[in-house]
Parts: sequence; structure tokens; C-alpha cells
Amino acid sequence: MISSQHPIGTCAQLEAGSPWLRFACSPENLRLGKAIDIFSRTDRFIVWTRNDFKHPLLEKLFAPFTSQVIFMHMESAEMVKHALNFFLDVSITFINEVAQLCEQVGADPGKVSSGLKSDIRIGSKDYLGPGGAFAGITLAKDVVTLTNYVATKSEIINLISAIK
Repeated sequence: MISSQHPIGTCAQLEAGSPWLRFACSPENLRLGKAIDIFSRTDRFIVWTRNDFKHPLLEKLFAPFTSQVIFMHMESAEMVKHALNFFLDVSITFINEVAQLCEQVGADPGKVSSGLKSDIRIGSKDYLGPGGAFAGITLAKDVVTLTNYVATKSEIINLISAIK
């Protein structure tokens, strides 16, 4: 079982380099300073494995921590980690821009953030607190990882480059 944060394609490279090796991967989703707490009380694990018959074994492995184990294709599992941090990056960038607008019109950014979080479509746990950009290197690192990946594919994805 590999549980780490790695760029998209890492598991495919491991598989190609060691065809005799069989493994599963659960891209980690820890938070700075809360690794053990987050792992032991996680809401779900994202997992991929080439062998569907291993799913019950992996569900049993994760059962002490959560009942929600979501199985998906390798690249999808790797992308979930990057996309999650990208979403959080966008949320932080968004609320900081809203805070700038609040200053211009005399609104309280904290109250605006509370108002947004009170909407059921957003929720109270959303990353909508104006302040410093990113609390750890992980969020910024995933923006760089996705930016570099997009550059190799000659794709244009405006939102990634807009994050500050």
C-alpha cells in the first residue's frame, strides 16, 4: 500500500518499472500538524488497485478508520489529491479577492465569509477565511504540479494560472 503525495503518473511509472510488483495506492490527504488525527478519523479513503478482488481486504484494512473506501482508476485517484488541493487553493484565492472588495465597500470580510458558509451549498467547513494564502506547502505544491502538467500537454486552463 502506497500512501503518499505524489505527482500524477507516479504509480504508472512504478508499475512499468516493476511489472512483478502488485500494490494499491491511497493518495494521502493529511493536514499540516494534524497527520495522525486526520488519518485516524478520516471521512474517507480514496484507493486504487488493479485487482478488484482485493477490495474487501482493503476495506477491512481501513475499517478501523472509516467505513467509506472509494475505489477508482489509478489516474483518477492521483488526480483527486491534486484536484482537492486545487479546489482549496481556488477557495482561498476567491475569499481573499472578496476580502479586497469588502475593504473597498466597507464590508466586514469575516461576516461575508460567515454568510457564504451559512449557505448549504457551501457549508461551514469550507476554506473561506480571508487571510494568508496557503497554510502549508502542499496546496502551493499542487498548483505547481498541475501547472507543470498542463504545460507539458499544451493545454490552456486559465483557473490554475489565476491562483495567487
